[in-house]
Amino acid sequence: MASRSNPAPSGSPKAARRLFAMSQPIVGTLAATYLRNRGLAALSNTASLRFHPRCYYRPDRHSETETWPALIASVTDLDGAIAGAHRTWLDPKGFSDATHNQTERAVGNHPRDFCDSSFFPACL
Repeated sequence: MASRSNPAPSGSPKAARRLFAMSQPIVGTLAATYLRNRGLAALSNTASLRFHPRCYYRPDRHSETETWPALIASVTDLDGAIAGAHRTWLDPKGFSDATHNQTERAVGNHPRDFCDSSFFPACL
């Protein structure tokens, strides 16, 4: 994990790997509740999905940073290495995406070539 004296460049694959490492497995979390409420009840084999209880969110570069719970999905290259991460901020009750204008963002590399568009329609 990167130290504060050697931070990962914002939006970089290194930042994506660090965010994913800081997150926790989704079992028993708000992310699992969110997915179940969307009809995704079979949550086995979900190692590429994680939960961060206080993921940074900033509506724009002039706004204050907020923290919201978020579903974190790894985006891997063809060799399986984490090259990016996709964040979906969640409503604290787990019933929907958070209520701000942009509830999803990517960090790191997010090329369509290795994005599973069947699970993440934003990749289309």
